[in-house]
Amino acid sequence: MERAEKSQATGRRCFLANQLKMKHKDRSFNQFCIFSWFEGVKQPPKRYDGFTLFFFIGLNQAWTWYIPLKEERVSLGHRATVHGAHV
Repeated sequence: MERAEKSQATGRRCFLANQLKMKHKDRSFNQFCIFSWFEGVKQPPKRYDGFTLFFFIGLNQAWTWYIPLKEERVSLGHRATVHGAHV
């Protein structure tokens, strides 16, 4: 089966944007994010069972998430603004 259209999920490599030479850095959007799935993480209090939780650190500077997935697995991630980075 052939497809004529292309899709872009961006991701780290920005495949389509690179192919079309459309990728450029945005100096005002200087952020990084790291995340993964974990098992065996300490659970929040029962009243938060099943909730996605966000923890804000300096509101505009950084935030962290806790997303319960199936079984005992959770997604934990952290997004922060990079200070003093050269882009």
